[in-house]
Amino acid sequence: MFNKESDELFSSVISQSSTTGLFAAYFSLRQAIIMGESFKNFTGCTGDKNVVLNCIRNLNSNKFVEALDKGMYFNEVIDEKIFDDLPVRLAMKGDFNRKPIMIGHTTNELSNKCADLPPGQYGTPEQYQKLLPGSFADMSKIFGDDKVFNEFIDKIFNQYPPSKCDNNPQRACCRLLDNLVNDFLVRCPARRLARALRYDESMPDIFFFNFDQAISCPDLVKLGAFHTSDITWVFGAEGSYYESKIVPNCTWSSDEREFSSKVIDRWQNFATTFRPAPEWQPYDRPHYYYQNLAVGQKFYLAQFVASESSCDFWDGIEVEYSRREFPDDTPTQDTKHDTDREPYIAPGNVVMTSWIFFLAIGTVFTFGCACAWCLSGIVGCFGRKIDIQYNILTDYEESEDL
Repeated sequence: MFNKESDELFSSVISQSSTTGLFAAYFSLRQAIIMGESFKNFTGCTGDKNVVLNCIRNLNSNKFVEALDKGMYFNEVIDEKIFDDLPVRLAMKGDFNRKPIMIGHTTNELSNKCADLPPGQYGTPEQYQKLLPGSFADMSKIFGDDKVFNEFIDKIFNQYPPSKCDNNPQRACCRLLDNLVNDFLVRCPARRLARALRYDESMPDIFFFNFDQAISCPDLVKLGAFHTSDITWVFGAEGSYYESKIVPNCTWSSDEREFSSKVIDRWQNFATTFRPAPEWQPYDRPHYYYQNLAVGQKFYLAQFVASESSCDFWDGIEVEYSRREFPDDTPTQDTKHDTDREPYIAPGNVVMTSWIFFLAIGTVFTFGCACAWCLSGIVGCFGRKIDIQYNILTDYEESEDL
């Protein structure tokens, strides 16, 4: 979507559970070289480039997992060849392939700390404050400066103070931590991307969604609508890999099969007509509707409002910290469009400097599987382990019964 040479290769896009509005998931050339050298030294794959490539190709997959555990991870690179800039900036400049797009995520993503951590893990504000920096350990490596990292954590702590923890004495702050990580990695980047694309007046329709349906098998239902569970519904994959490995002989209910069938219908409709369903309203001013998807209730439109102030906060964080590694010449609202056109800007009329990653090749990374599809047949896959608690379903309009 952000490489002009790929324009003829696809006609529409679906982006599911993507963290692609986050600058920290891209490397500059400087960062890529540093990480590449660390990986070469860790694996012992040294020498000229052909020797190194052959060595890496013959590595056991466990070696990549070990590297991830030691803080060596893989990001896309802003190399001024495939990507000229962070893609959300390209969207703001109008430098992208204009295609209809569906954007969305799940409610709980990879894990739900309130469900899968021992009682008391985040039970007190003191524990929450102590564990907060560990939830952003990768950012410490990205900044490479303890002072900058500590300043970053202080700002998060002030935006999500322990006073916002709930009243459960054992797990008072787990939901707060889930919420802030969700805002940082998925929810707000998705909003940022959608509004950056919507900022261009010639952009086709954008459709926003949230999967709110848990798989009702034992040991899975407590995780809620976790990361990659949406792929199960989209492909009708009853008895998929993770179900058979984690919960043998896991089967769906008849309601779940019907739900999956309706989801498939909407995805197919979008692939062929560029609209998932007649009642599914595009994501646009003034309401910014998204479609909530779950069993046993109506597919309904909701407004993305409950975390707007939090996303404004994260937009400001992106503006400040992305510029440290990626110089920015993105136009502001006043210099690009008329002022009544609402972009995805942070307070103060500062344009958010972030990005989206859209893959046009079928690639699966070992550290997760958040998928984006080019619906003409090109499948992309990008992911990152993320922890989420999501409760933003407000002010909705009912549409069609499941």
